[in-house]
Amino acid sequence: MPYHRSRVFGRGVPADLAAIAAKDCRIRFRGFADDMRLVVHEAVVYICAIPDGGGNKLKMLDAMALRKIIVSHLVACEGLGLTHGENVLQAETPEGFTEEICRLYDDAGLRRKIGTQARQHVERHFSFEAIGADLVNAYATVMQEAQPASQRAHA
Repeated sequence: MPYHRSRVFGRGVPADLAAIAAKDCRIRFRGFADDMRLVVHEAVVYICAIPDGGGNKLKMLDAMALRKIIVSHLVACEGLGLTHGENVLQAETPEGFTEEICRLYDDAGLRRKIGTQARQHVERHFSFEAIGADLVNAYATVMQEAQPASQRAHA
């Protein structure tokens, strides 16, 4: 992928990666971004190679809401209900990430499919409406369980 640029955001760039970037004009470390939406909007692929952190999950959901294709470490996807090949591509090794990223750049149909399904997943499971409905159901369950057994039988 000789013509593609990579912009990496976040604090604390490891020295070995900074040295590589210093020799390759396609790679730039940008540090902390106040508003990731502006950064993600310009991206073709959103890569989350970090296998932990709740903040990463929120950033991934933001990117998915913008129909961006995510290539993520398996652990970073935990708890989001994502499916490899459907609404995300997952990898665990540098070679795996490279393979999935190249696959996306080579297949516009796959980019469209995963981006669309990622957006639909966020709308179904993480929109205000979806979270509100889950919360109402949780409250109803708690209220039902809090009733004495004699009242539950008549409800």
